[in-house]
Amino acid sequence: MSGILVGIDLGASKVLAVALDGEGKALARRKEATRRADGPARLLDRLAGIARALADDAAAPLAGAGVGFAGLVDRRRGAVLSSIMLPGWTGVPLKEELARRLGVRVEADNDANAALLGELRGRGFPRETILGLTVGTGIGGAVAIEGRLYRGPLGTAGEFGNMTIAHDGPPCWCGNRGCLNALASADAIETRARALPGARPGDAPPTVRSLVEAAARGDARAEEILRHAGALLGAGLANLVNVFNPDRIVLSGGVAQAGGAWLDAVREEVARRALAEPAAYVRIEPSVLGYDAGAIGAASLLLEAEP
Repeated sequence: MSGILVGIDLGASKVLAVALDGEGKALARRKEATRRADGPARLLDRLAGIARALADDAAAPLAGAGVGFAGLVDRRRGAVLSSIMLPGWTGVPLKEELARRLGVRVEADNDANAALLGELRGRGFPRETILGLTVGTGIGGAVAIEGRLYRGPLGTAGEFGNMTIAHDGPPCWCGNRGCLNALASADAIETRARALPGARPGDAPPTVRSLVEAAARGDARAEEILRHAGALLGAGLANLVNVFNPDRIVLSGGVAQAGGAWLDAVREEVARRALAEPAAYVRIEPSVLGYDAGAIGAASLLLEAEP
């Protein structure tokens, strides 16, 4: 391959893009706010600008770009089917429009599928059943069986964030109630933290990052909020363990960087709720690619066999 591949993780709150060389080494990265209110056309213009800027940063020509999008994507056409997190994108031919702007090959898929594809590449495509969850503003999911992504006939498999966990729970963006999204995502964690008593006037609104930092300093309330969120995610994962009997569950996204008490609570709740045998067998672990998983996986879409 001559030139670089750019992978773009297009989420509800941030755009993270990386430039990779032919061996998969990250040469440069850029991150900025999504500004989803801009709408598809302006955001596509910005994505094209980011890709060109990364090529300049890497001092190499742009050979192609991949996008992991926070919504349902028709992998063959690269068109958005729908998105809860990015309204206004339904029907947008993402692959076609970005390719027109850049003049290179572009591939597009759901962001969680992209993240798990990157994870599979990073692990050497083990012949395992692996479930991937991106835990950020919302919660996405993906499934790999015997080392290959399983997308389902419509490309919508793995939408674990929209599992109903509490039938009369808080409302979710999808219109349902009690989804895993509404209970254990970054948005849910921050909403719960704001609602707890004890906030002082003038305090900055809590974020997952500020909660993690506070917990590391010994703040018991911050640790309890993170443990509570981890237990809720673990309750959802227990269902997946019972259904899939996976070899491992890989967690990526901003919340997954919390580690510590949050990850302990995830594992403890799975052990408490899932069937004993698959619960003892499964490994629940952070992504080997960390925060870059989605962007690196998006670039890897260009190396995957033609959809």
